[in-house]
Amino acid sequence: MLKTLKRSKDALKLFVKDRKNNCEDTKVLNTIKNPLFWEDLENLKELLKPIYKFQIISKSSKDNLSDIKERWDDIREYLATYKDSTKLLRIFDERITK
Repeated sequence: MLKTLKRSKDALKLFVKDRKNNCEDTKVLNTIKNPLFWEDLENLKELLKPIYKFQIISKSSKDNLSDIKERWDDIREYLATYKDSTKLLRIFDERITK
């Protein structure tokens, strides 16, 4: 997923520049043109990268439940380093306790 983001970004930017693209939704076109949209996606990619790595490790190893719990604790600790993470951590905590 993370690698395809770059290819999609380039393709979408070319699409927007093409006057024959037949897209009539100006909201979509303006979003694709907006550098802040792409910056937010890059930030999201950076946020998800370590979580993805933890997920791959969990799938590939024969961990017991305490190892998995420790990995989720590491993910929570990682998420806490982000500014404005209060809402994100609340959602994380709600889902992890279910």
